[in-house]
Amino acid sequence: MYFGAWIAVRALRDNKEFLGALDVEGIVMLLERPFEVTAQLGFELAKARYNPDQPDLALVAAVANCAVPAARKLAHGWIDNNRARFVEAHDLLIALLFSAHADTRAYARVLLQGVPLLSAAASALIGRVVAGLLALPNTPAAGEVAADVGETVMRAFARPLRGIGLNVVVDLVAHPLEGVQLFAANILLNHDTRPEDLPEQLVAALAVESKHAAVRSLGIRLFGELPDSVLVHRGALMLAFLTSAHVDQRDAIRPVVQRLAARDPAFAAAIVAPLIGALLVKEVHEGVHSFVLRLLKTDLEQGLGAVDKDLVMRLLRAKASAAQELGGILLARNVDPDSLDVGEVARLASHEILAVRQAAWSFFERNVERIRRELPQAIKILDAKWDDSRAFAFAFFRERLQPGDFPPDVLVAIADSVRADVQAFGREMITRCFQEEHGLDYLRRLSEHPSADVQLFATNYLERYAAGSIERLRELVPYFLGVLSRVNRGRVAKARIFRFLTTEAEKSPEAAQLVAELMTRQSLTMAIGDRAASVVAMVEVRQRFGDVPLPIEIRQPPVRTKGQVQRGV
Repeated sequence: MYFGAWIAVRALRDNKEFLGALDVEGIVMLLERPFEVTAQLGFELAKARYNPDQPDLALVAAVANCAVPAARKLAHGWIDNNRARFVEAHDLLIALLFSAHADTRAYARVLLQGVPLLSAAASALIGRVVAGLLALPNTPAAGEVAADVGETVMRAFARPLRGIGLNVVVDLVAHPLEGVQLFAANILLNHDTRPEDLPEQLVAALAVESKHAAVRSLGIRLFGELPDSVLVHRGALMLAFLTSAHVDQRDAIRPVVQRLAARDPAFAAAIVAPLIGALLVKEVHEGVHSFVLRLLKTDLEQGLGAVDKDLVMRLLRAKASAAQELGGILLARNVDPDSLDVGEVARLASHEILAVRQAAWSFFERNVERIRRELPQAIKILDAKWDDSRAFAFAFFRERLQPGDFPPDVLVAIADSVRADVQAFGREMITRCFQEEHGLDYLRRLSEHPSADVQLFATNYLERYAAGSIERLRELVPYFLGVLSRVNRGRVAKARIFRFLTTEAEKSPEAAQLVAELMTRQSLTMAIGDRAASVVAMVEVRQRFGDVPLPIEIRQPPVRTKGQVQRGV
């Protein structure tokens, strides 16, 4: 295409007679061509034809908008030589304002700011500018033009624009181009009509409905200029901004909320409830929950005092992490500890949200006497699934309570945990808080635990609390069977029990009978190593009480003479 234009221009240059007879309309056509080689020819003809005393305005406009940069610069110079004359030509000014070339649009801005127009002329030009903007197509190139035109007109005609009809602004707002909508928003921000007298739907069209972030920001700025006495009654629209899908809307309205909340506690309290409601439902737009949580924790903190226990517990049970975090904060701040169940608080120590767990810890720290009274419920915190909560609980029970505060059933319940670290803590606390009169209770309860570690720990109490009592031996038979039945496990515990049972079997026929029955039962299923220890125990029983039935027969080895040994007999 360009090559074709070059051939055509070359042919025209050779036809001097034709070029000499070409009128201004023909020159303008050449200047308007998109190819620089064609526009260059038109520029040369225009320069030769230009008469500064009687300038052809269409020719000047065409040169100012042609594809040749040098030509556009020359046209700007022509205008500068007689600005007062050219600014009266509205067709030329419109051509400069809506030029496809940024340098000419920039020149138009300088020109219009430098030469004031009479009010009537300014109004007429504004009308043509509005018509030109409304006629622009929705294209990127047109978007650049619209942005420059709007800024130029706002700078040059700010005062006349203050009285422009709102119906005109409505039309501008409805245009899809960002530059046109920005122009409309800036008109409203400087309009003689007070913000509170503007149609609410017009403000909403900018602040809520626009697809362009910069426009929405100006719309919310316009909304924020409403008197506080009006704004406090626009809670629904403000809530829409605060929970909008657009980050810019949420950020733009936040200073307004901050100002109103600081001045009017009633407003802060009123808007807190619907914002909390937004946290209790599924997040529709990403980032809304975190924004609302931040707003409530900082700008609206003074409005959170009225949130009651029921709502706090709903927050804690909500699916959204932001709701749970707020619930944790308010649990420590708003809820009377006496209204909470200690076991329920202990369960909160397993919460996913750190703030909730911290609230549970704080409850324990601030209610030591109540924890002491309700210890069976309080120790549930020890089984929290989070390491930090268990670490807090270990330190709390070690440091804030005294040994006498722990009854045996509570200590054994701690050691009864399925968690190894809690079991170890339980054994530590039993040792630390041990009271002689409860020793047998410890033995009974610990012996019932299935954990090998706890069963081993229980052997420490056998000698002191089960020795010499056939009734206690019978009571502990399930414990003995449980330990001795472990395959390749609990070696130390087994050894202690074998030793204890062997000693007890020597004390009475009844004890010997019980041990014999126990060993008989277990010897059939024991591993080889354990069976040997069982046989040793049974032999000792037979030697002490020969009439106790046992599944073994003790034979004396035959005596061989020296000669039999030598012959291998």
